[in-house]
Amino acid sequence: PALPPTEEERSWVAALCRISASAASPGFGCVVAPGDEGPPNPSLARRVVDFCQIAAARWPELGEPSLAPLPGAGSTLCVDPGCGFWARGRSRYVQALGRYVGFLE
Repeated sequence: PALPPTEEERSWVAALCRISASAASPGFGCVVAPGDEGPPNPSLARRVVDFCQIAAARWPELGEPSLAPLPGAGSTLCVDPGCGFWARGRSRYVQALGRYVGFLE
């Protein structure tokens, strides 16, 4: 049987959800596959940048998010999903969610 999420994982996911809600962002759950971008969404990009800035301040061990121009959206910046900050945060997020899902199965 799978183990339940640890107290640290539960606390981290709860804080992440609060930050996501405060920034109106999907947080680390927001991923667009390369080549499948669709039309640019500057509003979403700005909310994800806001989320990342708050998360980086909360968890400095994740590093700093790298920003790049959102393709097709002028000067709007978006978070580079290939940066170390995103990779570390998303990995931690997916690992914690995996513990929840594994325990519920």
